[in-house]
Amino acid sequence: MILAALFALAAGGPALERPIASGEAQVFDAELAAGRPYLLAVEMKGIHLQVDVRGPGGESLAAVDSPLDRWGSELIVLRPAKAGTYQIEARAVNQGVGPGRCAIRLDEVAE
Repeated sequence: MILAALFALAAGGPALERPIASGEAQVFDAELAAGRPYLLAVEMKGIHLQVDVRGPGGESLAAVDSPLDRWGSELIVLRPAKAGTYQIEARAVNQGVGPGRCAIRLDEVAE
């Protein structure tokens, strides 16, 4: 698997959109505060994606692979137990499909 460059994702900031092809991954780092709820949205644009969220220690906290084909959004609600840098990886694992794009957005949810 080819890993793309690491991108910084800010809560409440604009969505980041990147090209992605079969066998590639886009990796984003996000600084999250402990105990606050966040909504992570990864939009698939022409390519099917699997999404994995890892905590500051590298442990997998959430993994999503919905039955959506190549269009739609993968949504994950996060409430980190501890503050730190969390890593979000969007992977295009299906072989034999053309390139597409992924758009990722992170928002803090008001309580």
